[in-house]
Order: sequence, then structure tokens, then C-alpha cells
Amino acid sequence: MQQTIDSISQITAQAKSHVERYSERLIHLLSFVPDDKLTWTPSPTAKSSLRIVAHCALTNQFFARVITDTMPDNMPSPEEFFKDLHEAEQKITTRESAVALLKETTAELSAAICAVNAGSIDSTPRSVFGPMPMLFWLQIGGEHEAGHAGQIEYQQTIWGDMDNHYS
Repeated sequence: MQQTIDSISQITAQAKSHVERYSERLIHLLSFVPDDKLTWTPSPTAKSSLRIVAHCALTNQFFARVITDTMPDNMPSPEEFFKDLHEAEQKITTRESAVALLKETTAELSAAICAVNAGSIDSTPRSVFGPMPMLFWLQIGGEHEAGHAGQIEYQQTIWGDMDNHYS
């Protein structure tokens, strides 16, 4: 599918906008999580609000590496990837470090999205999960963050915060 320069610019601008908007949404929602609920989970296998933001930050970095084709030559298996991601998430233990990392990796992902051009828009980048079309990778960042923002909103209702925290 041959894309025009204008359509590529529109696609990347929209993808960048979604990533940045939902990153801001995550940060906004996290600001309403009380300190005593920051690591609370509804079940032993669930992620806390802090861990959800850490997960999004680390995953943004992964998406950026796929888009820029800077994944390692010796690709980990999906199981190894998730194990490493799980361990890295647990190392982020404060609201401030999670927010700082999310801001940093959102900028990294935004830059990667903006670097997509006519030569790469129709590519199929390598990833831990196999090759997938570039358009998938451009859209997944914002969709991923939006889904996890919903998890934080749901957790807030569990502990009685029924306010709509729209920004």
C-alpha cells in the first residue's frame, strides 16, 4: 500500500497525538490515586496503579524500539520478554519515578513515530511477537495506554472514588 507524504504525516501526527494524550491521561489519573492505594491491587495477580503506569512506560520504550528497528538481533521469546518486563516494572517503586519514566518514554515513542516516512510506512518491523505491519505499531501505543487508563479508573471505583477525573 503506497502512502502519500500527506497521508503519512496525518497517520504519524494522529498516532503521536494519541500517545501523548493518553500518557497525560495516565499521569492525571495517577495524581488522584492516594498514597496508601498506590500499590493496592484488587487481586494477587493484578497490577497496581503504580505498576500500570510503569508497565506503560516500559512498553512505550519497546514500541519505540520496534518502530525504529533497534530490537536486538538475538530476539527474546515472548515469555522472556514478559518476564523481563515484569521484573523491570517491579523496580519502579515511586509515583515520581513512574511519572518521570512515562514522560521520558512517551517522548522516545513520539520521536520514533515522527521518524516514520515513505520508506518505512509499509514495512513490517521485527518484534518479540513476530513481524507486524508498521501501521499496527503506530497505533498500538495510544490504544495500549488508553486501555490501561481504564484499569486505573476502575481501580478508583473499587475503593470508592466515583469522581470522573477528566482532564
